[in-house]
Amino acid sequence: MSLIEVGGWHPLLPAAELAAIAGHPLQQLAPRLFYHRGELDWSRLAYARRGLQLLGSSLQLDIPFDPASVIDGSYAVRLHDPDHLLPPLARQRLIDQVWRGLPSPQVRLANPDHDLHVYVTPTGLWWGQMQERTGADTLQGHDPMARPFFRSVLVPRRRARCLVNLTGVRPGQRLLDPFCGTGALLVEAGLLGATAFGSDVDRAIVTGCRANLAFENVPADVRRIDARALSDWGLVFDAVATDLPYGRSASTHGVDLPDLFRVFLDAAVDVVREGARVVVMAPAGLPEPSNALFDVITALRERVSRSLTREIWVLYRRQSPA
Repeated sequence: MSLIEVGGWHPLLPAAELAAIAGHPLQQLAPRLFYHRGELDWSRLAYARRGLQLLGSSLQLDIPFDPASVIDGSYAVRLHDPDHLLPPLARQRLIDQVWRGLPSPQVRLANPDHDLHVYVTPTGLWWGQMQERTGADTLQGHDPMARPFFRSVLVPRRRARCLVNLTGVRPGQRLLDPFCGTGALLVEAGLLGATAFGSDVDRAIVTGCRANLAFENVPADVRRIDARALSDWGLVFDAVATDLPYGRSASTHGVDLPDLFRVFLDAAVDVVREGARVVVMAPAGLPEPSNALFDVITALRERVSRSLTREIWVLYRRQSPA
């Protein structure tokens, strides 16, 4: 059983990302804290700050575990009480109980052998021990600005990783980005173990995307294919994630964005397996998909600037009628 603490980068995306990876919505204990009964691959999560093994929970100030059975070596206790639900004396009592439960306590705040966290929530006190690094830590490398091909519409790494995760794609499965741009989403898909496929109608984009993937040593199949003719791939994909072209440095080749969204989804029906997810990021205001073979799981909105609000559509490919 696990606790996941997420960051405050977006109010809704962390929960959506967790649900996509876990395969179901997670129980939310506090605005930034989630509970999961199973195991998660912490390293792939874009919006998680900490992944912890659950040690127990309590409605009282008593510790719900035996410190001596958990701690062997140095330790630290870090208390999270953003709403100030506990008075200072109660907080100190919690920390003192861990100390008294150890035969030879060794507190070390920097790089302890055991990093314990206690979260004070309206549902009780939740204790966890830090586990592996989360994706938020691993995203420090592979700087998109260091890649040879650049466009101002570059998708930042955290957002690109999240878009891929929202598809729920697994290692070895095929993910397609039909508006591949600089290849940001394909890099993340490849790093997560998926088989990456990208396409674009612009020759220069295709060439630049290939250069970026080679720079990151991520294998991918990138071709010049119009997103309105995805059947040219001759393949069926397990997931689609993309950022529709917009802005001064992007081109829709004369097609209005709402029309491009519609015809792209009509084309995607033929190359996406039943039960797969299609994730699309685009400026807000696009009409809800009209294709009957796509259900809307969620549409998440984010204000980027005074002139731009984006939406992230998460769609489910329904079973075709017999």
